Amino acid sequence: LYKALQSASRPYKAIQGSTSVVSPIATMGGVGATCHSKCGDGDGSKDSMGEEPVLQVDDTAKASMEQKERDEEVKRKLTVCAKNLRTRSAKESAECWKKVEDELKIQRLIWQSLGLQRGAKHQGAAAMVESKLDFAIAQHKANIASSLEAIDTCFEKNKGFDLIGQTMETSMKAVKAAHEHSEARKEFGKGVKSAKDVDIQSMLDACFLEDKKFEASIKAVWKVAAP
Repeated sequence: LYKALQSASRPYKAIQGSTSVVSPIATMGGVGATCHSKCGDGDGSKDSMGEEPVLQVDDTAKASMEQKERDEEVKRKLTVCAKNLRTRSAKESAECWKKVEDELKIQRLIWQSLGLQRGAKHQGAAAMVESKLDFAIAQHKANIASSLEAIDTCFEKNKGFDLIGQTMETSMKAVKAAHEHSEARKEFGKGVKSAKDVDIQSMLDACFLEDKKFEASIKAVWKVAAP
């Protein structure tokens, strides 16, 4: 029985003799080394879970997108302002020229009445002014420069004859002023594309809007576009 028990214990001793004992401290060190290699060396490139820090990137992209949307909205509003200015210019010009045309009809009757009293020279001067005004009215849409030149000629021919009545003269000056306002508004329209380094008040004064509410709305948009 003793020999049988001794024989049965030999495999156990052989195994026990060949098995290396691992120190618990060494084991913990290995685990620590493994964790260190997996978790990184603290350079900030990855978090404790081994994931990239994408949250900050997402926030930056969101802020950039929001800024882009704000810029687009400001650009849209500035474009609307420029369009409204063009619309007002076209309306003002059309109304002024219509006034000249209406006044000319009345002025013709006056010239016909006074022509017989003041003689041929007066009639000749009146005919030239009438011709120039007819030309200006007919051509102002196609050739505004020539039309305005014709208006200036009428003023020159009127000297010494008193051919043009006060209301007629006022309407003729109005078309010249409307053209100046239109040119200023065109320049303003070019400026709204950038809204940089522009004296907004001086430009609005040149536009001669005579509409405080509209001016205020333009200034509000401009302040956002060019703080």
